[in-house]
Amino acid sequence: MAIGENLWRQQHRVTGLWHRFKGASDDRRRYFLLNEERWLSRLQGLPLARCHALRDCGDGMLLVTDYLPGETLAALIRQQGGRFSGHQQVLVQLFEALVQLHRQGAVHGDLKPGNLLFDGDTLYLLDLASTACCGVEIASLPYRSFSPSYSLPCQQQGFGVIDPLMDWYAYLIILRLLLGGDLARPDWSSAGPASHCFTEWVAGSGLPRAMRQQLIDSTRQLDRLLTATRSTR
Repeated sequence: MAIGENLWRQQHRVTGLWHRFKGASDDRRRYFLLNEERWLSRLQGLPLARCHALRDCGDGMLLVTDYLPGETLAALIRQQGGRFSGHQQVLVQLFEALVQLHRQGAVHGDLKPGNLLFDGDTLYLLDLASTACCGVEIASLPYRSFSPSYSLPCQQQGFGVIDPLMDWYAYLIILRLLLGGDLARPDWSSAGPASHCFTEWVAGSGLPRAMRQQLIDSTRQLDRLLTATRSTR
């Protein structure tokens, strides 16, 4: 059964469980599929689909993982409109997942509502194809993939290093959307662009104080990072 471009699901006859198949044919897609399999197999203690196999079929490659029931956060936001009713549960789980991910030296790199799956209880991270090690030079990556509305200028333009702030920037945009806001459009040429877009939204999120403080700290770090970037380019 097809579920999207290059994606299928199929029921395993013996166990009755559904598996998800993700295909790749050209070199670029093979690279991202290999990268996703690497991180799914390496990361521990995170809400991810279990990886079963990666198969090279000659003219193509297949990644087999668990098929997770639920809906993407993008679909849930469209259905509910305005302020998302389960925003606190989702935001807390996403925050905790990112902390765990970064502790293991990885950055998701393409965090957005379409890459988050919620089954009513658990929020899962999807699509680790763009995941990379912290500190890696972005320009050294064979291929880059990003979502313009959720990525920093360095990701889009291919300079600097892989940094957890990339994920926290995307998190802040998702927070703003879940609370009924629109996509943030920071004026990167101004002073304090991240603080201007996100501080009030974080303050009104209802998240635990420690989480709110860390997010405010992230906005300030983003402001400093972008100011430093402008002065060196």
